[in-house]
Amino acid sequence: MSRLTWSERGDGWRAGPYEIELAAPHLWVCTRRRRKGAAVIELTGGSLSSVKERVERLDRRRHDRHRLSIYLLLFTVSLTLVAIASGWASPPGPIVVIALSILAVCAALKAIDCVIRRSWESLSANYQ
Repeated sequence: MSRLTWSERGDGWRAGPYEIELAAPHLWVCTRRRRKGAAVIELTGGSLSSVKERVERLDRRRHDRHRLSIYLLLFTVSLTLVAIASGWASPPGPIVVIALSILAVCAALKAIDCVIRRSWESLSANYQ
């Protein structure tokens, strides 16, 4: 399912930071607005539907990459805190270690899911 909702403008289509315009006959250009206001050409294509599909795939990959980095950071922080908490001699030490270990395993599984889903999407896109 796409995260982008396309709306038609007078001179093209727009969804989030992306804008698609007809530059010439059979030449659609997709630009993306940066935070500083400058527009960067992301890709071009011969038909509107192919450009929309490629932009949605590109946006989904960007979003998945961002999620993957967050899960890996959470995994790393959890393991670091497990290493620190394992040296505690107080009674809540083992409980903290168990809780952080569960958090680390969940983050690792989510990160693996992001990687597997991305590789599966490329396979299904190539063989459909």
